[in-house]
Amino acid sequence: MNLQAKLSRLDSSGLVPMGNFDNVIQPAVEALGRFVASILSPSRQESEQPAKRGLLDRESYQLYLSGRAWFHRWSPDNLAQAAAHFETVTARCPDYAPAYAGLADIQVLLAYWHVPNARSTLERGRAYALKAIELDQNCAEAYCSLGALAATIDRDWNASETYFHRALAVNPNNALALN
Repeated sequence: MNLQAKLSRLDSSGLVPMGNFDNVIQPAVEALGRFVASILSPSRQESEQPAKRGLLDRESYQLYLSGRAWFHRWSPDNLAQAAAHFETVTARCPDYAPAYAGLADIQVLLAYWHVPNARSTLERGRAYALKAIELDQNCAEAYCSLGALAATIDRDWNASETYFHRALAVNPNNALALN
């Protein structure tokens, strides 16, 4: 799906551009909603995220969303772009759990397609996911990561299903868990 949006504000001089969104991603509606919220509401993170989750400035949050968009393009180069975005976010806000979950998800995809030693890559992904849970026990993205890792590393389908159900309990609209 290719989703393009331009967000503008109307004032006395007419339409004033506020931001552009142009990505090919799977959970497009969720990402677009977060993008719009990050532009319109500087306090969005304070009102919608659990208290433990690190707060991001608008630019860092948009970097996180961009990282998710690159992640969903599934190629080595795009995964490298996603990782760079997530790493920038973790450098700016070391307690933002979803960025660590994003890094975990990248390790899962790299292990599937792009690395010779999948086990060590998956274990690195598990470390990122566990770091995300340590930072925020309500990080649905991290539970999705752990679900994929339990199925991949341990072949533990029951644990995997439990993690995905936990992600949905935290956020019933989480696109990764629903997928």
